[in-house]
Amino acid sequence: MTKNKLTLFFSIFYAFISILHLIKIYYLKSIGYRYTEKSWLVLLTDSFLDYILVILFFVVINRTTKKLLNKKKSWKQIATLHISLSFLMSFIIVLSIYLFHIFNGSAKFNNFILKDIIRYTIATVDVNILIYFFIISVIYSYHYFKKNQRIEKEKSILQRQLMKTRLNLIRSNLQPHFLFNTLNSVSSLIDISPKKAQDTIADLSDLFRELLDTKEKLTTCLELELSTLKKYISILEVRFTDSFSFKTVIRDTSVLNAKIPYLLLQPIIENSVKHGYSFNHDNLNILLIIEQINHSVHITIENDGKSLPDDFCQVKMNIGLESTIERLKSTFNENFSFKMKNKDKGVITSISFPYIALKTVDRSN
Repeated sequence: MTKNKLTLFFSIFYAFISILHLIKIYYLKSIGYRYTEKSWLVLLTDSFLDYILVILFFVVINRTTKKLLNKKKSWKQIATLHISLSFLMSFIIVLSIYLFHIFNGSAKFNNFILKDIIRYTIATVDVNILIYFFIISVIYSYHYFKKNQRIEKEKSILQRQLMKTRLNLIRSNLQPHFLFNTLNSVSSLIDISPKKAQDTIADLSDLFRELLDTKEKLTTCLELELSTLKKYISILEVRFTDSFSFKTVIRDTSVLNAKIPYLLLQPIIENSVKHGYSFNHDNLNILLIIEQINHSVHITIENDGKSLPDDFCQVKMNIGLESTIERLKSTFNENFSFKMKNKDKGVITSISFPYIALKTVDRSN
């Protein structure tokens, strides 16, 4: 429903209310209970002016409410503004009707006009305030409905992107060379270090279970994300033995409960390994730094492997990071940063996004 359709809907609905009000006036006037001192022309004119003014207020209030929602004002500020506007609407409706009748000649200007306006405003303020807050309920219901629609749409997009990312991870990690190399490493460890061989098999099993988990996680907390990543790193350390080193530096432990897209870090680490080794780079050291700065989470991944080629946009497509960036966008809208560039030796990837704390019960959201 567009804004024009919303105004049309309210106009039709309030026209129905106005007709019911006229029917009530007709009945009360016919039995001599009320409205006997006013002619039908005046009553119809008042009803029509009230209808027009309320519709105009609806348009103004709708625009004002949208701006308040976009600026994320506090509920106290919003409540104060709406209460003030409700009294203002009541006064303007009464004033406009009085001025119309004066210019139309059906009423005369006198020294008591302001007193009459205030008196009639007080007499009708309860009804007009109810009308105002009925308008507000319609507008807020509309924006709440549109917001839910947008969230559901974004959630659907995020689910598809997550499934695509997960399938890519499964396809990559289940490739024969990955599985065979890991199993060969385990085989060589059985006689040398049975305990390490058992741990590697357990990590491999846990990692695949995470990747094949049927529960569609959209986001998780950073602590659980690092726990999953640790299993993958353990396998890499067994596979590459002394030629691979991974270190994690967490400068503020409070950041561990931060919201993060599920399986965000593993594809980046995986591509660092895949593209970091080369003929001239047979050793690879990766450093993961996590910190919180000005209510934002900053993640830095540095490696001393092969540098990026000049055409980074094509590289980004080739190494599957486009989906990672899209998932960041779906989770944090445009309020994030993703940068990858060469340094003196190797590549550095920088990610930042707003710090949003997850409660313990929500960590597997």
